[in-house]
Amino acid sequence: MERWLGEWLAKAPGLKQHRVFHTLVNSLRELAQSEEDAGKRGVARRRVVGMLLHAVLGDGTVTANEVVLAVGGGEEDEVPAEVKADLYYALLRELGYQPKMTKAERAVYIRLYGGEARRFAREALPYLAALERMLEVVKSDEQIYSKVEKLIDMAKAEKVKARVEGFTAEGGRPRARLIVEADGVAAEYAIRLDENNKSGTPLRHHRPRRG
Repeated sequence: MERWLGEWLAKAPGLKQHRVFHTLVNSLRELAQSEEDAGKRGVARRRVVGMLLHAVLGDGTVTANEVVLAVGGGEEDEVPAEVKADLYYALLRELGYQPKMTKAERAVYIRLYGGEARRFAREALPYLAALERMLEVVKSDEQIYSKVEKLIDMAKAEKVKARVEGFTAEGGRPRARLIVEADGVAAEYAIRLDENNKSGTPLRHHRPRRG
């Protein structure tokens, strides 16, 4: 990580004193720290999500199934778009996303699709909730107004989730665990399939680990 950051900064001398990018670089270092620093990592994660959201609202697009950040080159410091995009891409990867990056003539586009776009909206929901109360103020700015509304809709659509884990068919009896999450609380069930019989037994109820 430190070697990559050193190489990245060497390509972007004009960004070394840039406050936003300096904060992003420090946040990337904190995100890369071990689980023993979970508290610090959590703070860094929230900071990065907020800054990425700010970037999307300023230079991005949002649809019902996609979040796109457009990264252009700096006019004053002449930093190539690819150099800036590399940092945003690395931050999203460190947050656990699998972004897609494509290059155009004057910009680099970083995309989150489907479930990943909705997950980003959900992580950004605390910021979006604050912005929602200000929507009347920014209604004149159709781009920001529309993006905030779409992200809030995406985040709300992610409130209930279900997934199956630990599937096994040993002994010819399929079994698995069904995990349902809603509003930050998860319930876990043991499910099994026998001949002419389907059943589910509650295992536990908990708040899922964040970050």
